Parts: sequence; C-alpha cells; structure tokens
Amino acid sequence: MVSQMSREQLQIADETLRRAHAALSERNRLIEIREAIAPDLLEAERELAPLEAAASKELKDVERYQSGAWAFVYDVFRDREARLTKEQREAALAQARAAEQRALRDRLAEELASLDRRIAALRSAEVDLAAARAGKQAALVASGHPSAAELVQIDTALAAADRAGIELAEALAAGERVHATLTRLLEALGSAANYSSADLVMNSMLISMLKRDHMDRAHALAGSTQAELTVFQRELGDIGHMLESELAALAAHQRFIDVLFDNIFSDWSVHGMIGSAQAQAHTVRQVVADRLGNLRAQRAEVSRQQDELSQRRARILG
Repeated sequence: MVSQMSREQLQIADETLRRAHAALSERNRLIEIREAIAPDLLEAERELAPLEAAASKELKDVERYQSGAWAFVYDVFRDREARLTKEQREAALAQARAAEQRALRDRLAEELASLDRRIAALRSAEVDLAAARAGKQAALVASGHPSAAELVQIDTALAAADRAGIELAEALAAGERVHATLTRLLEALGSAANYSSADLVMNSMLISMLKRDHMDRAHALAGSTQAELTVFQRELGDIGHMLESELAALAAHQRFIDVLFDNIFSDWSVHGMIGSAQAQAHTVRQVVADRLGNLRAQRAEVSRQQDELSQRRARILG
C-alpha cells in the first residue's frame, strides 16, 4: 500500500513533469513560429521602402503642379486642373499602398517581438524538464506504486493533450484577431461606401474628404488583416491545418489594396471597388468564422480528454 506521504510526493512530481513538458513544447513551438514569421517581416520591410519612395515622388508631382514655374506653364496651356487632379489621385493611391504595407510591417514586427519575449521567458525549459524527470523517477521508485506504469502512460497522454490544448488556444486567439480586424475593416468600408454613394450625386468637398478618410482607414486595416491572416496561417499549420486557398493567397501578401483600388480614376470606379472589397471581406470573415467553429469543437474535445485522464490519475493516486 502506498503511504499518504508517498502518494502526495508522486502527485507533486507528476504535476511538475507535466508543466515542464508543456513549457518545453511551447518554447519549441514558439521558436518554429518565429522562424516562419521572420522572413515575412523581412519581405514586408523590403517592399515598404519602394512604396514609400513612390508615395514621396507622387506628392512632389502634386506640389509641382500646385506652385512654381510649372504651375504657370500649365495655367498658360489651360490643363493645370486636369493634370493636378490626375496627380492627386495617383498620389493618394501611392500613399494608400504605402500605408497598407506599413501596417503589415508593424503588425508582423509586433508579433515577432511578442514571440521573442515569450521564448525568453521559457529559456530554462530544457533544464527544468530534466530536473522534473529525475524527480518523477525518484518519486515512483520511492512510492512502490503498483500502477506506476499506468501513471507514466497517463502522464504522457496528458502532456500531449496539454500541448494540443495550447496550440489550439493559440490558433483560436489568432483566428479571433483576424475576425475582429475584418469586422473593423467592413465597418470602415461600409462608411466609405455610404460617403461614396453621396459623392456620386453631390459635389461636396466635405463628403469627398470624409470618404477619403474612411478609405484611408480601410487601407490601414487591410494591411493589419493581411498580417493577422499570416499569423493565423502559421498557427493553423502548427496543428496540421491549412487555410483555404483564397485566404492563403491573402496571407501570402496578395493585397486587399488590389481589390480596393484597381482603378481610382473615376468616382464610379471607386464606388465599384469598395463594393468588391466589401464582398471579399465578407467572404473571408465567414470562412474564418467557420474555421473558428471547428477549432472550438476541437478544443472542447481536448478538454474532455484532459478531464478524463486527470480523473483516471486521481483514482489511481486515491
């Protein structure tokens, strides 16, 4: 018969080993995710510089038509306003592309910094696991427990379930961030669509300005959405899942911007592109919502397995 003291020592050793296994698995998982995201950040950095340079150039072109000798020349030829309008639209598009890429870069950098902090917090995981294994072995030997072999099997199964639970929780969190960002994007697009409709029938500088403000917000949120999709894709890959092809393409930096502004040289084109962007964002959000439902069901099943294994262990130790 196992004494009360031996039983308590064995339970403590078992819990310590489980935590150590989970910590090392989490550290290795985070390192893998970091190694996958780091190239995405480098690519985002590389793509941002030429986009910012293009935006700066377009702004200089606008300034050239607004003042100085070139303004006088184009006034003489009576096409200054037409040229200025064209340059202003091109400048707006270049700035929007740069803003979206900047949002993508910043979100990936934030995710990488978070991963670095979490990895650093688990730097002693390997040493802790070795110590926990030694402690568990000593407790089993000391206890003389008749079900020691079964306890080891349960411990192994619980460690696997704990790891799966952590991975599913991370994937759920990433998916929920994507869903929330898509919701904000749809709100911005909805406001932009409303002002775009008004802009088609009213010649109002205020309405045009408000439409542009909401479109600028949509661009920034589109960049954030891409970054969140990239993270979600990595988390799903970690549990053996794949994003649907359309979402995977967006996560691979096929920009929302190309849907939002394929042609901005008429108000009707802008209005149509906003509608296309809304349709795409709705589709993506629904796919993400469906995937979240599946992940929640998996997480519930893992929790059920953890409860069952814990009860078996408790019966043995009791």
